[in-house]
Amino acid sequence: ERIKTNIPEFDKVLGGGLVPASVIVLTGPSGMGKSTLLMQASNNIATERRKVLYASGEEDQNSVLFLASRLKISNPFVSINVDKEKDIEKIVDDCIEKKAKVLIIDSINTMEFDDIESDGGSTSQMKAVTNYVVSFAKEKGVTVLSNAHANKQDGLLAGPSRLEYLVDGVVYFEPEDPNDVT
Repeated sequence: ERIKTNIPEFDKVLGGGLVPASVIVLTGPSGMGKSTLLMQASNNIATERRKVLYASGEEDQNSVLFLASRLKISNPFVSINVDKEKDIEKIVDDCIEKKAKVLIIDSINTMEFDDIESDGGSTSQMKAVTNYVVSFAKEKGVTVLSNAHANKQDGLLAGPSRLEYLVDGVVYFEPEDPNDVT
C-alpha cells in the first residue's frame, strides 16, 4: 500500500504515492519549491496519522518555522527538527525515538557523519550518508523523502554520480523557462 502525499501530481509521478521503506530524492535548481513540497507532503502524510520527522540541515530555525507557518503546518504527527542538525546518525536516532514512519531530509547534501573527515556534500559524505539512510529505511521500514542540490552546469543531481543508483527513485524538477528560477 502506497503512502499518499495527497499532492495529486506528485503522487501521480510517484506511481500512486510513496512505496513504504523506499528512499526518494527530489532534485532540481534552487527556487523550484522542493523544500515547500517536502513540508506540504509532511503535513499531508501526517493527516493519515503517520508520524513524520522533518529534519532540516540547511535552513535555520526561523526559516523552517516560517515555512511551516506560511503553509499552516500544525499537525501533531509532524515533528520538525529545527536545530539545523546535520549528523545523520542523530537524525535517524531521533526518527526511531519518535517512532516516525516517514523521514523527510532537507537536504541530503548537508548531512554528514562526524567520523568522516570531509564536509557535508562531499562525495565521501554523500555516499556514506545515502548508504546509511537506505540501509536504515530498509531495515526499519521507514520511508525517506529528501531533496538534493542540482549541478548548475547540467541541472542533474549533485554529488557522486552513482547516488541516483543507491536510492529507489529520483524526481527531477525542471523549470519551463530556465530564466524563471531564482
